[in-house]
Amino acid sequence: NIRAKTLAEIGPGSHPIDIRTYKKGGEEYILIANSKRGLIKIKPKDLESQKKSIARPTSRAGVTYETLIPGGSIRQLDNLNSNYIAILMMNEDKGFDLTSIPVDKL
Repeated sequence: NIRAKTLAEIGPGSHPIDIRTYKKGGEEYILIANSKRGLIKIKPKDLESQKKSIARPTSRAGVTYETLIPGGSIRQLDNLNSNYIAILMMNEDKGFDLTSIPVDKL
């Protein structure tokens, strides 16, 4: 048996594509590429403060997150190295673009 509690609601009908961590200014962050929300950022210390499950949210609830790239165009996310995050995104022509973003810009 596995027990868990929902800490953040990131949209009905959506699913996580990739989850990665990175450090910026001595603080750790979690990046979540999501099928509908795009790329969002969460602070792990905020997860620790979430006291109750939000299994039946009626609106945006749970841990606070910041949307860095809106929409559902991200197909893959990875740490390129400690300074860059690599992102594979579908473009408007249904082709793919591979780009990197410096973590100090996130």
